Amino acid sequence: MNRAVDPKYRFHFTSETGRSYNRKCYWENLYVFSYSNDKILAASRVVPFSNINEALYTAFKGHRGNTLTQHLLPEAIGQAQLNVFEGDQQIQAFANNIAALVPQQTSPIPEEMLAKAEAQIEETASRIMIGQGFEGGLGSFASAETTPFLARDEPDNPLETLTREEDDEDNALIQLSVQIDAAIKSHMRETLQNNLTEGALVRHGDIEFDIATRLYTNPRYLSFVRRLINASGSYTSPVVRDFLRFYSRCLNMKFADHIRQSDDDPDILRKRVESTLGHEKGGRHHHLDYHELTILGRVTGPLEPDPNDPDKTTYSFKLSPNTDALDLHLQEIHDPIQRFMIRKFVEHTFNAHHNIKTIQYIDEAKKRKLPVVSHLPDPVEKILRSGIEALEDWIDSHDPNIIHIAIGAFLLCLLGVAGIILLSFMSLSQ
Repeated sequence: MNRAVDPKYRFHFTSETGRSYNRKCYWENLYVFSYSNDKILAASRVVPFSNINEALYTAFKGHRGNTLTQHLLPEAIGQAQLNVFEGDQQIQAFANNIAALVPQQTSPIPEEMLAKAEAQIEETASRIMIGQGFEGGLGSFASAETTPFLARDEPDNPLETLTREEDDEDNALIQLSVQIDAAIKSHMRETLQNNLTEGALVRHGDIEFDIATRLYTNPRYLSFVRRLINASGSYTSPVVRDFLRFYSRCLNMKFADHIRQSDDDPDILRKRVESTLGHEKGGRHHHLDYHELTILGRVTGPLEPDPNDPDKTTYSFKLSPNTDALDLHLQEIHDPIQRFMIRKFVEHTFNAHHNIKTIQYIDEAKKRKLPVVSHLPDPVEKILRSGIEALEDWIDSHDPNIIHIAIGAFLLCLLGVAGIILLSFMSLSQ
């Protein structure tokens, strides 16, 4: 399948021999740096500073946390928002977005088994909450976020009420989540053991994921998770971490399903999702965004500065957002000394006003370890990598209608190489 790439992410390059080719690069802003007599073009995009789970956590705590799903993969959310339950609008929006992300698939696990497990887990969680002073159990969290969550006796000294901070309540809530998590996991182990013994568990099913799906689409339990996420320091809670892992897995499943059903370029979509998460920070985070900077090469063409760029200097500026990437003509930088000097100059200049997480050249972005050949010896991987990169360059500069023929020929060559290697090993073993 030919993957669609927005023309703004395709850049026109010319080699030293005059050969023309294209490379793709996702970007949010383009910057020009004046180095000696050259103009150097670099593409920037915001990225999460931490891992995906922590990035999701800070995003959920942000001002768009209740509607995060729609901002991450708007193309993949083709269904209308579900009216999960009536009540507080913030909780309803959060529940709707989680329900929209969960993959619509038929589970091989019997429905009655899942329903029973869900009811027992909900009862277990409510029983622990009631024991800790939440008279309504899970229902205590289904109302507005101003609900008094912890039942306390009146203090003997009225001045003590002035010293009680919200963090005390949050810490108690996190401790409660630890107890609930331990009880739920103990119950799930018993459920798995009982069904394995009785032979009722379907071999090809994923009962833990199916139970988690029921749990995280249960508005009563989800309202507890929402309140817990908003607690200070709740990233340490196992309930929050399990929810984030579940959300991340559903996001990947939705992402893969969308890629199968569309012609969107997966690399561009992945980077756009990463950038969206990079922009979504929690309300208490005030640091500057972190950027991935990709040096494209020397550039000629219409280099109109952005008039609203506050960091414009005589040696660097942001390109106007009206710039057409197809009008820019680039030449990659190959000299090792120049690459080192230009990288340091760009890094120092850009880092004066921004945070940089990674900086790379456009060819280095393509040279990451290939998962298919990651376990092969380095010389073999180098040969295969060179072949793949040559094929990609050839595809970029030729008619896409013959891509399938080229891929078929390349795969045929790979089979031939594999056959020769196999025959060589067989000869050596005899």
